[in-house]
Amino acid sequence: MKAYRIGVMADSFRQPLFESLATARALGADAVQLTAVGGELSPAMSAAARAEVRDRLDAEGLALSAVCGDLGGHGFTLA
Repeated sequence: MKAYRIGVMADSFRQPLFESLATARALGADAVQLTAVGGELSPAMSAAARAEVRDRLDAEGLALSAVCGDLGGHGFTLA
């Protein structure tokens, strides 16, 4: 067993989602962080689409370490 598991941000590969999962596995990653703000990983994804992502993670042997969302409001100031 490894002392530490290595995870990567799938978006960092600048590839379509399923290609980035394959790349993560090929590089030896154990887990991925996904960004779910739109596009392939929209917060409005159907249950079937979410299941497909989960199935692909399982097929690649990758854990889901985190999901990143956008809460907005960056750069705001307090009055």
